[in-house]
Amino acid sequence: MNGFDPIIALNLRIALLAARDSAEAFVAETGGLTQAIGKLVGRCVLMELEKSKQVMKANNMWVDDTPVRGTRYRYLLQGRRGEHEATEADLQLHLGIVQRTLAHKINQCR
Repeated sequence: MNGFDPIIALNLRIALLAARDSAEAFVAETGGLTQAIGKLVGRCVLMELEKSKQVMKANNMWVDDTPVRGTRYRYLLQGRRGEHEATEADLQLHLGIVQRTLAHKINQCR
């Protein structure tokens, strides 16, 4: 587990799931070009979720994509089960990281 922090991975995963849910809601309530942009961002979020899943898998970790309640999620780390709830501050911090990552990827497409 060199360089892998399970708490950071959990918080990032929860932020990505929140971003996915936000993108789904945005696409559902918009139309036209705005909706197409929302779908593009949603695809980027899904790709980041897949990357997150692969990193976790490589480190013997799994997180349920459905929350127990609010921002509390079940996880499995090296055979041990647990639950983790991301605080509002953690969620905002990691959502900012997700937003900057997505902005960087979109800028690379230009």
